[in-house]
Amino acid sequence: MISPSTITRDLTQKEIRKMRRKHFVIVPVLLVAALILWVIIGVDSLPVPARLAGGTIASLALIIFIIKHLKMERELRNGKVDVISGVITEKRKMGGNFKSVSTGAGVSSGSTGRPSNTTFFIFIDQKKFTVPSTIYSRVKEGDRVEFDYFPNSQFCLGIRVVSE
Repeated sequence: MISPSTITRDLTQKEIRKMRRKHFVIVPVLLVAALILWVIIGVDSLPVPARLAGGTIASLALIIFIIKHLKMERELRNGKVDVISGVITEKRKMGGNFKSVSTGAGVSSGSTGRPSNTTFFIFIDQKKFTVPSTIYSRVKEGDRVEFDYFPNSQFCLGIRVVSE
């Protein structure tokens, strides 16, 4: 099995600002999870099992988002990103159930489908990476690419096709 070559490069200030702006979206999610937790615990009219279940779910969501935020922040402070070079040997989608969405037209015009819960994978020299749909659709099998990747938070910064 061929392994992709990996080098480490420094992040530019522009990339760090871009990632912090993208990652800043997590702060409102943290606040909403904390608010839900506070409301669920404070409501006396709910039965105890419902309060415990809701509190547990909100607590776990809060913990997961805090951990993801801290991992990304640690990597941004480190200022390094792995550049993985190799050939895309395979592309794979997992999930992608289509939800039926009413058009609201009143006429039997059918429904439109929207993909949900789809995970996109690309394999660079047989090593699997999870990528956003924008990157997945931009490359094809056989492309030689350079792939900027944060190894700890497993986040893809970008991908460049070197040759086809």
